[in-house]
Amino acid sequence: MVVAVALGVALAAALLAGCGSSGGTTTTAPVAMASRLPPAGLVAGAAVRSTRELPTAIDLAGALRRADDPATGQAVRRLEDAGYAGGAIREWRGTDPTEGLTLMRAWVARLRDGAAVRRELQATIAEARSGQPASDVAIPGAPDARGILIDPGAGRAATLLLAAPRGGDLVAVQAVAPGAAALPADAIARAFGRFVAGP
Repeated sequence: MVVAVALGVALAAALLAGCGSSGGTTTTAPVAMASRLPPAGLVAGAAVRSTRELPTAIDLAGALRRADDPATGQAVRRLEDAGYAGGAIREWRGTDPTEGLTLMRAWVARLRDGAAVRRELQATIAEARSGQPASDVAIPGAPDARGILIDPGAGRAATLLLAAPRGGDLVAVQAVAPGAAALPADAIARAFGRFVAGP
């Protein structure tokens, strides 16, 4: 699922506000999708704040975007066209947000098939990268995964975004820190790669 930039600001606002969503008419999840999320202990330095199911495309878009994001409708339509059949999100807060990881979230979306997952993955990364000072991030053990680090420079929050196909799902992790030096991007990428490559 795509997240509009400014990623760091939007993520912080969404997590601190406990961002929700409005109702929808898409199909509900056939399974508990939270079981498909990266584990609560994915990385050190973060504590789980919440985990919830997102049965509709509107739910997922609402969880990932600011309430006033004009691109939300387009994102919902794209997910519905991809056969969205449920998802979930897990949110963390950093245990030392002034010196390390501030916020992190992971989400999963079940789509129609592998082709739909790959298209949504590409759209997720492309939208996040658009107009941003982004560099590619390698994800060990997950050759089909993609990652970027958005680093606006000194004094501004840095954001890591990783996404990968996993079975019939798209799974992603987004993390924010006060700056690139404080963001444990390599550790998160390694942990995410192990999760994606696992059973």
